[in-house]
Amino acid sequence: MEDVELGAESTGWTRENLEKLLASLKDKIPENENKHTYIQGLKAVDWDKVAFPPFSAEECQEKWNSMMGMMRRYRSLPELLDEAEAVFSHRASLVDIHPEHPKPPTPPKMRYVWKKMSKYRKKHPDVTIGQIVKILSKKYETLPDEKKVGGLL
Repeated sequence: MEDVELGAESTGWTRENLEKLLASLKDKIPENENKHTYIQGLKAVDWDKVAFPPFSAEECQEKWNSMMGMMRRYRSLPELLDEAEAVFSHRASLVDIHPEHPKPPTPPKMRYVWKKMSKYRKKHPDVTIGQIVKILSKKYETLPDEKKVGGLL
């Protein structure tokens, strides 16, 4: 991967520095953090222990946050670190986790809920959105399979 792609020209972050950051971060996360979400795990990180010369704790944290902008965060922190090592050590991997990567299609149940939401809300203005989603989800489950499959909603 070229250093320019990660903003290394102006900040001094080279591929070796990125690998060192990832290794240091991976080494310094608490043992029990693989059970928590990314956000909870990140709160437990002591960035002063992760930092290495010539970068401060704040610079390391800022670089990690910029790297995370290229990845999805619905996993635990250790899982994300494994992915980050793979992504930032192989240039071709960046294409797979690019922020402009197309999103997966909306599940049929959610399409059904969204389609019926405004009509149901007009008929029942006192019902909360959460309740409407539950009601419409249950209604979707009672539909025959022919209507669920193929988008005949």
